[in-house]
Amino acid sequence: MYSSKAPGSVMLLGEHAVVYNRPALVASIDQYITANLLLLENLEKNKSQKNILIINSSIGSIDLLIDDVKNNTLSSYNKNFNFVIEVIKFFINNYPNLEENISEYTLNIKSNLSTEVGLGTSAAVIVAVYNVFLKFLNIDEDKKVSFNNLKQIMLKIQKVGSGADIAASLYQGIVYFDGVNLDNIKVINKKDIKKFPEVFLIYSGYKTKTPDVINIVKENIEKIGIDIFNKLFDAIGDCVKQGYKFIKESNYIKLGKVFTIHQGLQDSLGVNDLVLSEIIYNLRKDSNILGVKISGSGLGDCIIVIANGKNQLESEKLFLDKYKIIKIKF
Repeated sequence: MYSSKAPGSVMLLGEHAVVYNRPALVASIDQYITANLLLLENLEKNKSQKNILIINSSIGSIDLLIDDVKNNTLSSYNKNFNFVIEVIKFFINNYPNLEENISEYTLNIKSNLSTEVGLGTSAAVIVAVYNVFLKFLNIDEDKKVSFNNLKQIMLKIQKVGSGADIAASLYQGIVYFDGVNLDNIKVINKKDIKKFPEVFLIYSGYKTKTPDVINIVKENIEKIGIDIFNKLFDAIGDCVKQGYKFIKESNYIKLGKVFTIHQGLQDSLGVNDLVLSEIIYNLRKDSNILGVKISGSGLGDCIIVIANGKNQLESEKLFLDKYKIIKIKF
């Protein structure tokens, strides 16, 4: 059996600007997708025998013929498996020896990531499955090569996106992500993160799909013009650079101030709404809150909060009673 696991992630800074070639700061978390690959060898080497792919996960199970994956002749199936199937298709098309002497592949995918809250689940899935096939093929691949392949796989399904969450699951740690020049990617390893504040996600109870929010920002740009949005994206990029610096320095008070500035810029992009604003402004009243902002694409989903150790976002904060609170560890 071959096994690989990849962590989920949260976006700290850089939302939307990263789609327009500015940097982002994204962190892997201690919740994982695990992919286990079991193989049944075809000892008789019967070339007429069809190779079978079995995928098992918490969302269900499917049995597919490798030929159907290769030839894009799959009949109806659970579309939640799209990312997994696209990864497998990549290996089938690029490594013809994948099918040699194997009659059956069983891919078991396990997760302790929430599917309700945006924790980079899709990115973690494709990284885990991609890496388990690399192990099977005994390929030691440069991470930059892996990232480029993984991003192309993601774009075939999602159509838009920066790949920052893929970078977090692939590189792991707090990742300064530069999608324009992968040589500029910098990673703060978990062991080097000193006394990071408590981190929470507050789920608003609804979300708008990331591609849809990206398109809303695009429509706003088309209405107003790119010049002013470029200034917003540049400012967000500056927040990312300062945020990375302050984390390196363990200066979390200043990091919280960067969160506040960044939130204003996200509001200017048109990805804030009344519910998210209510959560943010109520939390800002608490002196133990260092910083709070939208995490992810916005128009729902999550607020990220960094707080000093005295604050646990207890349920006595009545306005939070109706929201799901998730404590995050890097």
